[in-house]
Amino acid sequence: MPVDFELVSSEINPQFAQIADENDLVILNRFEAEGGHDAQGFIDLVYPYASLKPIRELLRSRVQSGDGNDESDKQWRIDLEDAVDDASLEARVIMGTIDSSFGEIEAMKEGDVLFFKKPELARLMVNGLPAFDVQVGSIGAQTAVQIERACIPGMQ
Repeated sequence: MPVDFELVSSEINPQFAQIADENDLVILNRFEAEGGHDAQGFIDLVYPYASLKPIRELLRSRVQSGDGNDESDKQWRIDLEDAVDDASLEARVIMGTIDSSFGEIEAMKEGDVLFFKKPELARLMVNGLPAFDVQVGSIGAQTAVQIERACIPGMQ
């Protein structure tokens, strides 16, 4: 079922997430996530029970058996990985930043030049989050980036 997400806020502890009234039932799905450079953690998806009522029949027809069978767990993992591999992401390369005021930007006109110190490496941002430090170059007529290292969460 297609869904459209919008980040409204985030909370480290799902117990404190304010997505439903105090007495409403919620469903919590916890996934362990692993990334490069020993980065790991959990992703908690919290649904107000009432929000799932309109698709209750669809969910019932797709329930996976939780019998602890290694083969079914492996297949479920493969199916989930295939679904995630098709997720669309936005990637941007940040060459540098410039500190300026609104007045300075507003006064700019054609031909003005903004100076900044080019960093050793550019930053590849994926969906607004730092992912890699990269070298910017070209291959033939195409501009390209070469990944130098992964960004460690919490480090700049």
